[in-house]
Amino acid sequence: MGLGVTRISAQNSNSDGTYSLSWTETVGWFAPIYCGGIEIDRIVGFVESHSVQHWKNGVSQWKHYTISGQGRSTETDEVFTFCEHVYLSDKVKVEDGWGTCHTHLKGNYGTVYNISLILYLDRTWEVKNATCASYKAEE
Repeated sequence: MGLGVTRISAQNSNSDGTYSLSWTETVGWFAPIYCGGIEIDRIVGFVESHSVQHWKNGVSQWKHYTISGQGRSTETDEVFTFCEHVYLSDKVKVEDGWGTCHTHLKGNYGTVYNISLILYLDRTWEVKNATCASYKAEE
C-alpha cells in the first residue's frame, strides 16, 4: 500500500487556537459488503481521499473524510464506483463509538450497495444499516 499527499492547506488559527487543516491524498481502501447481516464481499482499491481536521483551543475535535474512486470486488472482480463519508469525533466515550461511515457503491454489472457503519476506537465496526441489490444474469 502506498500513500501520497497531493495537496495540503490550513486556515489561519485565531487567538484561541481554533483552526482547520485539509488535505487530499491517495490511500489504500476497502469496504466490507454486508447483505442480510453477513459479510459477503470486500471492495478494495487505491482511491482519492479529501480530509479535514478541526482543532479548538489547540485540541483536535473531529475529522471528516470524503473518499471516492473505483474499487474491485474480491469475490467477483466487478468494478465499483463509490463515494464514502467518514466522520470521526475526538471527543467520545469508547462505548459510544468513534464515528460513522456511509458508503454508496455502484458496480459495472449493476450491483448496488449502501452501507452505514458505526466505527469504534479499537478499529472494529458495527453494521448500522446495509442494503444490497445484486445483478442477476438472465438464464
